[in-house]
Amino acid sequence: RPLVPHRIASPLSTAMHLPTLFLFLLIPFSSSALPAFRPAEAPVLIDVPVYSLSTCGEDGSTNMNIVTFCTPVSTRPVRLYSLGMYEGTLSAENFERGGRGILQLLRPDQADLVRVLGGTSGRDVDKASLCAELGYTWTDPAGGDGPL
Repeated sequence: RPLVPHRIASPLSTAMHLPTLFLFLLIPFSSSALPAFRPAEAPVLIDVPVYSLSTCGEDGSTNMNIVTFCTPVSTRPVRLYSLGMYEGTLSAENFERGGRGILQLLRPDQADLVRVLGGTSGRDVDKASLCAELGYTWTDPAGGDGPL
């Protein structure tokens, strides 16, 4: 499957007038490649920055997911980030189709959003309503009333 970089309009690139490029790498991995690797019974707790990636569907609806693997790999001449996303998710499909999204760094006090944004699918639940129940409303970054 060819590697296709996508440009994303981000607040950082807009404010600094630098294009932002996100690069998705699909790397085959086998646990037999690392003899010391042992599958865990439960997810391993990691202490890394947690992001939410907001994407738009074909119908203009917004979906958000959780991204924990995000690292800048270049800042000049183009901001280049590497992100890890699960294939087959609504967010990944939206991003692959539209090539745009908004990457947001979450604060530690927003940890309750991880279960909603990362533990559910936008195909099955209304994530905006679930976030609103937790006290987080979704707004249009351009200041309008439309989708993100």
